[in-house]
Amino acid sequence: SMGRISIISIIESIYLFFSLSILLLILLVVYGVIMRYFLRMPDVRAFFMSIWLYGSLAVLGGAYTLRRKAHVSFDLIYQKLSLRTKKVLDVIDLIAIAVVSAIIIAVSIPFAWHSVIIQEKDSSLGLFYAPPIWWYKWLGVFAVAILLIQAIFMIFESLRRSG
Repeated sequence: SMGRISIISIIESIYLFFSLSILLLILLVVYGVIMRYFLRMPDVRAFFMSIWLYGSLAVLGGAYTLRRKAHVSFDLIYQKLSLRTKKVLDVIDLIAIAVVSAIIIAVSIPFAWHSVIIQEKDSSLGLFYAPPIWWYKWLGVFAVAILLIQAIFMIFESLRRSG
């Protein structure tokens, strides 16, 4: 359907954007290394920004891997199962992913919202650089929401194909 296609294309665009952000991560790490080891002027901002970006990529990578069906599975047993049994197990896996994702979202939203209310900053870097981190907490919620949407779409795709 048209709605399904447009939502999937939006999710694919999000994956593309974040996959391209790996270039920014590389630049941040190279910049940090140059500043720290060659110019002897470490820039903690580059270090923390690279950690935040890497964390974002890791979570969104889980949703992308699910979309591509690239997670590692225990093939010794799985390959011996009938096609119908494999499909049933796949749907059970996807339901488990969806339930866990929904729980993580439900638990995370109050923490992210509280972070916005107090305008949380990372004060571990001292008085001169205390970047806001409330947005990063929402990025985690967003990334898990993408995983949940991906799992739900895959459940419906699997049920539509088998039924």
